[in-house]
Amino acid sequence: MIKRLLLAVLMFSLITPAAVLPSYSATSSPAPTKKPTAKPTVTKKPTAKPTASKKPTAKPKATKKPTTKPKVKKKPKPKATSKVAPLPTPVWPPKGFKVSSNGSTFAKIPTLDALKGLSNIDSTLEKSLAVQEDGVRVCEKYACGAIQVASTVGCTYWIVTADVRNQVSATDKTLKVLGQLRTTYAKTGPKQFATILLVSKELLDPLHSIGNFKADCRSDTPNEVVPTTTYTSNS
Repeated sequence: MIKRLLLAVLMFSLITPAAVLPSYSATSSPAPTKKPTAKPTVTKKPTAKPTASKKPTAKPKATKKPTTKPKVKKKPKPKATSKVAPLPTPVWPPKGFKVSSNGSTFAKIPTLDALKGLSNIDSTLEKSLAVQEDGVRVCEKYACGAIQVASTVGCTYWIVTADVRNQVSATDKTLKVLGQLRTTYAKTGPKQFATILLVSKELLDPLHSIGNFKADCRSDTPNEVVPTTTYTSNS
């Protein structure tokens, strides 16, 4: 019964015409494509660049330099030097001088301080004191003496003699003559003073001294070298 029913259904489906469906052509026309709507191009207006207005450059004001006053250099104060005041011009006849027997020649033994003062006004004496031996001033190495002389009439040259003596000891003041000094000196005019330095060859010693001076004002022409000094030792 079931088989018959299935067969009847199958037969019915074969006899019934196919449902008519709407037909389409094989070449179906393409659907119209929408044209893209052209967007209006917005032209950008050139943005006007702001013109940088140049600020007026302020000219620097000329600042007046302060006028500097020139510095006044202070003169250095001269150093105080112990100057020996020049000796006053001696009166004539000179005071403190020993006079010769004929009354025309005068002589005096100066002290050490007076000798320093005389060297400031007597260039010849200054040069004599500056003479050196073995790098030492002569009167700092040897026993020295000096005599100041003058004459009323003037002298063509001078001859001065003296003894170089030695004291026996610090307590015994007995003097022993070690030798003799002889010194010549150049011409001097009338009433002209001269200081004559005598330098021995005896080494400087506190017990050494020079004494027994004799000054001879000569009026003849010298037959020897002037000035000169000779020392004759007794030993």
